[in-house]
Amino acid sequence: MVLLLLLMPLLVAEGLAQKKMLYRRVEKIGESSLLCYYNYFYNELGIREEAIMLLQTGGKVQKFCGLAHYYRDSLALIFNNRPQDKLLLAKESARILNIPGCRKDVQWVMYLNFPHGERTITDRVFTDSFLSKEKNITPSWVYTDDTQTIRGYLCHKATTTLYGRNWIVWFSPEIERPDGPWLLRGLPGLVVLAETDDGKFKFELQKIVKKQTFVLFDKKEYFKADRNKVLQNKRKYYENKARYAKAASVDAHPITDMPYTPSLSYHSLRKIK
Repeated sequence: MVLLLLLMPLLVAEGLAQKKMLYRRVEKIGESSLLCYYNYFYNELGIREEAIMLLQTGGKVQKFCGLAHYYRDSLALIFNNRPQDKLLLAKESARILNIPGCRKDVQWVMYLNFPHGERTITDRVFTDSFLSKEKNITPSWVYTDDTQTIRGYLCHKATTTLYGRNWIVWFSPEIERPDGPWLLRGLPGLVVLAETDDGKFKFELQKIVKKQTFVLFDKKEYFKADRNKVLQNKRKYYENKARYAKAASVDAHPITDMPYTPSLSYHSLRKIK
């Protein structure tokens, strides 16, 4: 009996090591030659938060996502969409969380020109994953004569109104890419700094890395829905998490023990209609 007790931790660890599971499935949808890292400051719930987001560009398809999402997709590519040892997955997941900038992740992901001429947005609300498709429309810009140097780049000022928010944007023709964070693109130079006039949302270029990478799409079961509908669901979730969880639970396994959480006012990057 004593020997069995001593061996039990080893037997449990060995049993876990023999169990495998699929980490995630990804699909190659393009290639990029440039990685643009942005600091993203946002105030969705009455508290100013910060995350690092990554723009993959230089090819036909662009992707804008949280840094942790990028590393998770890259790991799935290494695993070649095959089941892996659970202990290895736990170790690699912990490693990603310890990478600077990956502790705070952003749930939504933007794919531009995927499919061709459209954009795809994936997001998650509670346990549900959503996918939205829209026409890939470029914002209408108003140019000014204002200039300033930001992060060593001579930048020019432009403004636009996009999904209910007024944006002040600084772009640099020194970086000959008509790209930028989120949907802030179509300018004669890369967006270096962008902020809403109320200060709730801000993107600031951190660094640019020239590197060939695959643009990957996270393949999972998605609910297809209009983007505004997804944001409405997020607002309902933060207004009453317990009620939302109960409504989203499977009838056979209802969620009834959700702890009480205060109602929160949710403000999204694009205003909810």
